[in-house]
Amino acid sequence: MKKFNFNSFLIMTSVLLVVEGRSQIVLTSEAYSGFVYDDDPNNALYQIDSDSSNDGSSATLSSSAYDEDYQFTATSSATASSQSLKAQAVGALNAVNTGVGFDVFTNSPDGLGNPDTYVSSAKAAYSETLTYGGTAVHYNSRYILNFTGTIEGYNNYAVITLQHANNAVQQWVFSEPGDYNETLVSNAFVHGQFPQDFSLSIQSTVNLNTLDGAPQSGEVDLGHTLNVVGIDLRDNTGALLTGDSVTGESGSVYNIVAVPEPSSGLLFLLGASSLALRRSRR
Repeated sequence: MKKFNFNSFLIMTSVLLVVEGRSQIVLTSEAYSGFVYDDDPNNALYQIDSDSSNDGSSATLSSSAYDEDYQFTATSSATASSQSLKAQAVGALNAVNTGVGFDVFTNSPDGLGNPDTYVSSAKAAYSETLTYGGTAVHYNSRYILNFTGTIEGYNNYAVITLQHANNAVQQWVFSEPGDYNETLVSNAFVHGQFPQDFSLSIQSTVNLNTLDGAPQSGEVDLGHTLNVVGIDLRDNTGALLTGDSVTGESGSVYNIVAVPEPSSGLLFLLGASSLALRRSRR
């Protein structure tokens, strides 16, 4: 049985390190299931099952485990390609112990017994170097992403991580249950005309706490698709460089588009609210 530090698992699997001088796109897809104990001095995630791919092809698992009181089932999958990532995690906890799968109680470390939380998780990521075809010397880049999917149940989340060159990692975390169709805009990165490293990942995780009883289930579904819509690429005068090009090591061409403006309906609502506020102060 493999063991991971649980906090490190949650952090490190959502952070991509830039690899200097790599010669090709790096694609990874991973799927995990496991369990943790609140009182474990090692603060570890104990793995039930895992699958991974180093070319971005589908990593999938379907696993089952049981302890004295509960039956846990998990399915998760992930795929990765340039500008498009998918990650799904599903888990269910039932009070009927069928004795099918991995015997958690017998194999628990140091006699810790029944776990406090069962985990189903999947992660997709890619990294590549971007080359800029244009005459500008100084660039200002902002990445525009689109994120779609559904979160069911509480204590479940999706984490999106982006890194440009050696700049600080930027993350978005979604945990509220519901449907998502979100446009995300990164920080602005100022750089020269030389090639720049770019990394992007999405991780979907379901946590089922046995203290909440059973039955219970959670899902961060396969509709969780993360796409790169394009790059808002400007020169030092602020002009959008629609005539330039940005190409990844995969040969994938990135669209050059402006950051979308708020919809006219939203602008109207904001204006109406501002007018109402001014009138209320008179």
